Amino acid sequence: MKNRLVKIGALAVIVFIVVFALLTFNRVKTDKTTRTEVEQGIQKIKEIEAVQVGDVEDVMESIAVAESESEKAWHERPLKERYADAMVLGDSEAASLSAYDILQESQVAAKIGCKIENADEHIQKAIDRQPSVVFMTYGKNDLGVYGSADEFVSVYFDKISMLQAGIPNVRIYVVSIMPSTQTVKDEMPYMANDEPFNEALKAKAEEMNLEYIDSTDLVTDEYYEPDGMHYIRELYEQWATYMAEIAEI
Repeated sequence: MKNRLVKIGALAVIVFIVVFALLTFNRVKTDKTTRTEVEQGIQKIKEIEAVQVGDVEDVMESIAVAESESEKAWHERPLKERYADAMVLGDSEAASLSAYDILQESQVAAKIGCKIENADEHIQKAIDRQPSVVFMTYGKNDLGVYGSADEFVSVYFDKISMLQAGIPNVRIYVVSIMPSTQTVKDEMPYMANDEPFNEALKAKAEEMNLEYIDSTDLVTDEYYEPDGMHYIRELYEQWATYMAEIAEI
């Protein structure tokens, strides 16, 4: 905001100079203008002519640099500050954000093992807090529950409707289910449902004009815990940062 005001101020000065010049010329052409006023006007025009285009360009470049630095500082704020008006709802993955002290407890509503059908308590916490942004991160515990991705998505978006009713202007981001290792999928074939479930979530989000965040590419082998389904702290921090960047918070 400060940089924007500086830029507006600089542009206002330039406009003032141009307008002043035009008014001075106009006054010179009238019979009522005194000789002293004419001389003063001519002197001011000479001062204006002395201003080089490069000087104005330097000012604008300085403003651009200041804006860039401000933008960088904005994105480098601590995650707890960036999520000041946001909440993450979900299962153990969301719960890890507060457990690892990446986000504050008030910024997370989650429970280990939570399924989407049991998300009402989390939604009510969000409604009570009234954040501007909510990230929905459910699904991993639902992969073996529903017979099809469509059934899962139907329940999922019923919960989103509840959230929208309680916070009419909320921005909701539907976040992808993050994958387990191939070993886990071989041992528990239903865990491979993450791909069709994610495709269905994305399609429904687009249909409902909600943004879908695909965070699956963040997950690489070095971030897995020994169980092959959960992740180390560094992944959760990257995940929270990525969601914040997408939502521009």
